[in-house]
Amino acid sequence: MNPSDIRAFFDDLNHEYLSVHRAKEELFWATYMATSDDHAGFADAEKAYKAFVSDPARLASVRERIAASAADSDLLAGLEGWRALFEANVIEGATGQADMARIVNLEAELFGKRAKYVLKHLNEKGAEEETTLGGLLTNEATNPSEAARESSQRALRGLERWVLDNGFIEIVRARNAFARGQGFESYFDYKVRKSEAMSPDELFAILEDFEKRTAPAHARGPARID
Repeated sequence: MNPSDIRAFFDDLNHEYLSVHRAKEELFWATYMATSDDHAGFADAEKAYKAFVSDPARLASVRERIAASAADSDLLAGLEGWRALFEANVIEGATGQADMARIVNLEAELFGKRAKYVLKHLNEKGAEEETTLGGLLTNEATNPSEAARESSQRALRGLERWVLDNGFIEIVRARNAFARGQGFESYFDYKVRKSEAMSPDELFAILEDFEKRTAPAHARGPARID
């Protein structure tokens, strides 16, 4: 295979990815910041992005060009990166793409509802005000008024309940059904093995070791406050 053709393929792949990723990110932030209510457009952009990174034909093309480009180390490194991305996202099975599309639709629906959900708490003056998730967390951590901090905590708990009552459980069911269709125990199992190239047990071994090493330092913090 001609090296210039491989380079052109690599460059085209980069430009295609930037196009679909930019479209998804721009719509995500526009809907997240409530400057747009085009949630259907965001869902379509998310589907286009998922279709790109999970395309088995692109994976096959990348593998083919890796086999033909061993002499160009920089280009080979770039192609290996694309191979890893596609291998982590390629969806197999007769219903895999449809199952993933359902997840995207459910997530977009919840995201649209969440954009209209109003969060409120007591501010530093003791007055009730609308706020953001970040505002709740900051108020809960820094407001000298216990009543104000408690109002932020109630709002956070209320948001948790609202999410559970407005579609999150259905999303979890859809994700797990999709993962089982791909041959995995659960969606968590699927994501860890696909994205991190390790088993859940291997991941938890790392986390448990981290927890053991940091637990004494965390325990000393509250003791110093007392």
